[in-house]
Amino acid sequence: MRLEELSEIVFGKILDGSVLPAAISPGDLAEPYSGMVAYIKKNPHWTPESLVQEFGLYAIERARIAAASSESPIDIDWPLLLRRTAVMHRVGKRYAAAADSLMHGDSVDPAILIQEAYHLANIDSVVRHGNEIEPASIVLRPSFWQPIDRFVGGYPDASLTIVGATPGTGKTTLLAKLAVEAVKNEKKVLLFTMEMTAPQLMKRVHEIATLTDAERGRLAICDDMLSPSEVAAVAAKYAQDVHFIGIDFAELMRRDDGFSSESSMAAVYLTMQQTAKILRVPVVLLSQLNREYVGKLPDLQHLRYTGVAEIVGSLIMFIYNPNLVPNMADTSGALPQVPGKGYIIVRKTKFGHKAGVNTNSFAVLVDWDGATGWGDRAGAAPFSLA
Repeated sequence: MRLEELSEIVFGKILDGSVLPAAISPGDLAEPYSGMVAYIKKNPHWTPESLVQEFGLYAIERARIAAASSESPIDIDWPLLLRRTAVMHRVGKRYAAAADSLMHGDSVDPAILIQEAYHLANIDSVVRHGNEIEPASIVLRPSFWQPIDRFVGGYPDASLTIVGATPGTGKTTLLAKLAVEAVKNEKKVLLFTMEMTAPQLMKRVHEIATLTDAERGRLAICDDMLSPSEVAAVAAKYAQDVHFIGIDFAELMRRDDGFSSESSMAAVYLTMQQTAKILRVPVVLLSQLNREYVGKLPDLQHLRYTGVAEIVGSLIMFIYNPNLVPNMADTSGALPQVPGKGYIIVRKTKFGHKAGVNTNSFAVLVDWDGATGWGDRAGAAPFSLA
């Protein structure tokens, strides 16, 4: 049944009282019935006569006839049927427009098509009542790396994790370490590297651990220079059953607008957060620090370019490794330079933590080796930070 025909039936059933206007979204109906329902909702004391004065008799009578001719002994949930049809109608129009653009040589933003496909796949889940929703049993997904799992609990599921660091402090090595631990635990990982080639990243992986052929097969790598929407499109294609998606790093993503500005960096963080939510997969995004950061403990305001990261990041961590960059030594002495050690600083945990400290901001001391990178274990207790 086409949306126009269903709109006639549903509006006719509103007129005869068998469907409540409150159950219908005006945007789900074809014109002129979307305007009529909007009018009804805005005017609670509406009458059929007022509708005739506003919209004329023809469409209203057509709706009455359509509703009367659709009588069936089967109990049909007309609002649900309308919502499903409206979603399919909108998705069809978007895809038809995209096909037309491609035939004329124009570009199409794949992120839009991904979101429409998500709405189509979840066509019955636009709005659900609380008694229809099972509480999430998994809020944090294990990273299989002890320093994160012991003190945080893992990655926030279907959310964005941001790891901030200065150049040369081990952020790529950390991402490789997380990938190694996941594939060794029989999980699939998808990595995007904007900085290295795939062979260079695999060399870093092999420096960390010797993997079996089956373990290497669970690690997928894309080394193309992609925009945020292109990353979302590739992720949607290859991220089925993936344990997490890792991206190295935010500032090197090719911008859709061609600029590296505050607004375009905000789009990077927002697109990656939306990708995590739509695909129901944790996204771990590496990011540089801004120029205001000099030799002190990194904090949220030191993330480069934008405060949007503070809003959309569910878990925000920083690497503090004074052994690699001596002038990073903290002048306050709160985190001393320890040979063979580096710090993972947690500044935001949306879903809480397991650190046993009275603040959401704390640091974990982790083994560091120049050849193999980050070790497997953290110190016995975290450092509480103000």
